[in-house]
Amino acid sequence: MAQYQRTFATPCTSKLVESINEDGAITPVLTQLIDLGDGGTIFEFASDLDAGDVTALDAILAGWSCPVVALELNYIDDDKESSTTSRTWVQKLSLEFRALDGDYLIEWSAEARASKDKTKAAFQCELDNSIKINSGNARLDGTGFLPFNGFKKLTLTAGVHTVDIDYMCGQSKRVVYIQNARIKITQL
Repeated sequence: MAQYQRTFATPCTSKLVESINEDGAITPVLTQLIDLGDGGTIFEFASDLDAGDVTALDAILAGWSCPVVALELNYIDDDKESSTTSRTWVQKLSLEFRALDGDYLIEWSAEARASKDKTKAAFQCELDNSIKINSGNARLDGTGFLPFNGFKKLTLTAGVHTVDIDYMCGQSKRVVYIQNARIKITQL
């Protein structure tokens, strides 16, 4: 048995199973759908899907006559305080996800402070450890946390991607602290 996960909502699950099996575009037999309770659904097939089967499944879901609402959402957070004295990028949080060809909304946020007033710090959100989505610099103080955040629409290719939040200290003998980091990725 092979499993393939897609996130969607539909009020007529049993009819979708029948439709996929009768369509003939997907070779393995769909044995059942398992509702994960959070909008996620696991498709269980009698055998593995090849790339053509995955494309056919996505096409069937896109053209499904019973209402199907896309809910593809990926989220991660880390509230713990982390720190660095490094003057090179340090990763605070990373989210790996599987994308289809299409548009995605990438949202990120965190809070930072420093060990001493007027400490230089830098922050970035990047895709696949090579594409800078956004970056910024700040002079932090030693008392309160300064929020930094943003969002951007990106067109992604199908496959596994990673989005992460990195930070660094811009001065020697200083410490930068980061907490309440979040990344949310929504398929549009």
